[in-house]
Amino acid sequence: MAAAGEERCPGSPQLGAEALGGRRCSSPEETTLEVSWVQGFSNKNFGFINNQTVCYSCGNYILFLDIKTKKTTALQCQTGQVGAFAVNPNHGVLAFSDRKLNPVIYIYSFPELNKLTELKGHIQLDYALLAFSFLGPYLASYSSFPDFVLSIWNWQENILLCSESQPGVEATSISFNPMNWQQLCFVTESSVTIWHIERNHDEHCLIQNPVKLPDGQGSLNHHKDLFFPYSCVEDPYHGPIMPVSAIAGLVGDEAETFMPRTDIKPLLHPTAHCWTATSDVYLGCKEGYILAIDTKKCSFLLLSLLLRTDVGLYFSAQEGVLYVYRIRGLQYEMEICADISEPISSLIFSPDYTILLIITDQGKIYSYEPAHHGEAVKLVNAFSSYLLAADFLTLGDKYCVVRKGFFFLATAMACCPSSNSVAVGTKGGQIYFIDITKVEAPRVVHRIFLSKFPVLSLHYDQGGQFLIIRAMEGYIFILDARPSKLFQVLGYVGNT
Repeated sequence: MAAAGEERCPGSPQLGAEALGGRRCSSPEETTLEVSWVQGFSNKNFGFINNQTVCYSCGNYILFLDIKTKKTTALQCQTGQVGAFAVNPNHGVLAFSDRKLNPVIYIYSFPELNKLTELKGHIQLDYALLAFSFLGPYLASYSSFPDFVLSIWNWQENILLCSESQPGVEATSISFNPMNWQQLCFVTESSVTIWHIERNHDEHCLIQNPVKLPDGQGSLNHHKDLFFPYSCVEDPYHGPIMPVSAIAGLVGDEAETFMPRTDIKPLLHPTAHCWTATSDVYLGCKEGYILAIDTKKCSFLLLSLLLRTDVGLYFSAQEGVLYVYRIRGLQYEMEICADISEPISSLIFSPDYTILLIITDQGKIYSYEPAHHGEAVKLVNAFSSYLLAADFLTLGDKYCVVRKGFFFLATAMACCPSSNSVAVGTKGGQIYFIDITKVEAPRVVHRIFLSKFPVLSLHYDQGGQFLIIRAMEGYIFILDARPSKLFQVLGYVGNT
């Protein structure tokens, strides 16, 4: 959601500098509207562009928040909504894709916000993920349906180095090894793959190395022989050992992959990962396990089996608590750092590792300084739920916003021009009238049941005398909008 305010000359940078302010052009024929402010939140695309500035996508914009001054700057995507997004604090650049047919990846510099280049591939619909390498001018991209293509770019020279298609594979995250740009961790909801980027002069290719994950019980020995899962140390008395597929009467391809249902155990489900200075990967799983992956052998160890020294691993749980594992030699201990009391979706360190950014599912951003062991400080309360409607209140210049999930399942909203009231339509065909004389304490003053059909839209006339309501099945109702008349129904038109 955004509000348009000041005017701007064509050709000026598409950003809001100094708290998104603007200036006016001398020629009225050449003026355009400039964004006054942008409000919104996405708990997926976040990153530090430098040690004190965090940026994230919001609709058609990239917002830059200075965590010390709390000032915000905006960069507009000229071709529509922002798709995938990534930052590179080492080079001071950011990349984002647009969401349109044959999408393009744009590279911008910071803080100048100048466009450096455009990366154009052969993707049909959308990019799902972007990731910068810490070393060198390399960018990884992964597209969504229908392509599912992993690509490696040299963004400085605008060259596609190599790509690999993975039909039907939906990734949740990708990241380069900070110590080696030729290693890439690729994570889905049920698998982990370490991709190696092999190079021979100017030729590049991607080599896939899947990691075998343990089952949901954390078992390290669940990978059995599918053909002869049962073994006998002595000669069988009743004849030779038969494959389970032969016992089941299967032939052909089914006989090669058949496994009894009792032997099928679901694997762990990865949810988050990070790289270590030794080029290993720590992997957090939905089931509560933390694994360490040796990227050279593509094998794993449970956290309780780790042989590491002086490692601090931060992670969060569903209940909104920030933990740290302090691993020293063969011993480790868990400490509670902060309690946010709401689900945490992302943890991001600043480039100098002095600030840990905590992002929640509810649209709040907190900062935590590990060295000081203090409380997490709230930076932004951006509200991440779906917005239903926005309208100006009768007095003042504030918004009244209703979101889905409100206690009466709101479907439409409108503010009355003649009184301090808001009308809210519901999925059950009811209209609630809310008194907003005190904006901080709105209260329901009246309710009308119109029909069993959901309300689609509400509209007041300019004088605020009548309220027109549109419901499903072609119903239109006209109400007296004055509170003194108790919002009387004046008439309706049905679907005949």
